[in-house]
Amino acid sequence: MLKNVLLVLCALWWQGVLWAQQAQPCPGLPIEGASMCSQACLVCSLNGLTGQTGAPASGTAPGFCGDVDNGRWYSFTARTGSILVSIKPSNCVQGNGIEAAIYEDCQQAPSSCVVGAAGGGDTERFLGVSTLVPGRTYRLLVDGYNGDLCHFTITTDPEDAVLAPVPGTVSSIAGPTVVPAGATLRYVISPVSGAGAYR
Repeated sequence: MLKNVLLVLCALWWQGVLWAQQAQPCPGLPIEGASMCSQACLVCSLNGLTGQTGAPASGTAPGFCGDVDNGRWYSFTARTGSILVSIKPSNCVQGNGIEAAIYEDCQQAPSSCVVGAAGGGDTERFLGVSTLVPGRTYRLLVDGYNGDLCHFTITTDPEDAVLAPVPGTVSSIAGPTVVPAGATLRYVISPVSGAGAYR
């Protein structure tokens, strides 16, 4: 009996630890990306995601293959064991383009990293990782090379390499329990994280 209670308590503690480390779903569109790895929200899909390098990055990017100047961070949950990410910059102010990396977490060196180059302009950058664990959350960093300000579009191969985040828990519906004929009544629930629509 005591063994079973300890197992349950351990499982609940472990679940709490894992939940605390998970990225939260992005609140809606547009998705701007975070300036810190730890603040990157969980995207529904990387394929077709657009963004732009922007405000100076804060925090660290361990083992990054360049210097992080104005990076944008995105979290994604792997659906597949491998992914090829293509990032196409455009409208770069300085004409230097971007550099990028995929991280397993915010403390370790990246799994894949591609450095930019002076005059890189609209050069498409590719990141490939074949050691993804389906269901695990990863981070993508897109940075303007040498501080360049660029728009970018991301595509992935396969297109469905990313799992959409699971919406949070739905609270109880609040409202009248008796409905008179012909009445218009109002019912509400608390906002649900990761939900795009309600029915």
